[in-house]
Amino acid sequence: MPAATEVALLDAIFEAPEEDAPRLVYADWLQQRSDVRGEFIALQVARAHGPAKRGARQREQALLEEHGDAWRNALRAREQGTRFERGFMVAVSADSINDHPAWALVHESSAPPTRPSSPATALRIVTHCSDGQLVKLAKLKQQFAIEDLGWMGPSPDDNDEAIAAFNAIRCLPRLRRVQLSTEQRDVRWLLRAPCAAKLEELEFPAVIRQLGRWREELEPTLLPRFIISSHPYNRRMGSRVGLERDADGKLSRLIVIAPATRDLDDEIRRAIDSLPGGLLTAAHVSVPSTVWKASERARAGLAATLTRHGVPDVVFQKSP
Repeated sequence: MPAATEVALLDAIFEAPEEDAPRLVYADWLQQRSDVRGEFIALQVARAHGPAKRGARQREQALLEEHGDAWRNALRAREQGTRFERGFMVAVSADSINDHPAWALVHESSAPPTRPSSPATALRIVTHCSDGQLVKLAKLKQQFAIEDLGWMGPSPDDNDEAIAAFNAIRCLPRLRRVQLSTEQRDVRWLLRAPCAAKLEELEFPAVIRQLGRWREELEPTLLPRFIISSHPYNRRMGSRVGLERDADGKLSRLIVIAPATRDLDDEIRRAIDSLPGGLLTAAHVSVPSTVWKASERARAGLAATLTRHGVPDVVFQKSP
């Protein structure tokens, strides 16, 4: 009977993931049985609704350090990249998605669903989808809420199957953003796929100073925004620059996402210089708060470059 009761309590949580009450009922049930998972759930639910009481955050962290491996094991999740909220995993780093019902609470996963009747119904972000996983995903009839897809490909060699699979995907009606991890000579093939019909952003690795070339290629498409990255596997190290459309539908608004290093890369200035004079109507530069002060001189240099290009609307902003 206790096992049946626990299953019923968990089912109530999985069926109403936004509600706190089922979680607190389960937490109370666990604490009555001296299970510290109940305390952990209660602590996280309380913190979700206001500042934690003195010592509560430290207690929560201590419980996670001591019991986290056991709690993550249900989803075969790794410690790095996995995050708990209100007592349950919401971001998971794992090689694959199994059949455990707790996947119903996960919003972000390193792996995509690849099996029929997947429990990962709340998934919004997939960060590391391989070519092989994409082929399996394309065969699923179940509809998913995934909006952001990180594709570790397509592989430079033998990628015909993966590209055909992307064109065949019908299970991602909400897809809005795709991030590729391999350099491409052309990305227009991706934009012709049915699942890319509502795409709002495409990010892919490329030589930053070739921004002008990519603008020419993507200007005739309907893609609202594109970003090219110099280090697709380590965003903290590489610069990311791109363009988005203005009110007239032209790719003229510059986006710069600076790396968490002291200097804004010279490549960013070269990227700007690769664009036709007078093209840019605005620029938004995001700089990590950790290097904001140290990058003051570099920001001034970038601002001078933008002024030389006659950009009327320039914003520098700190990012977390």
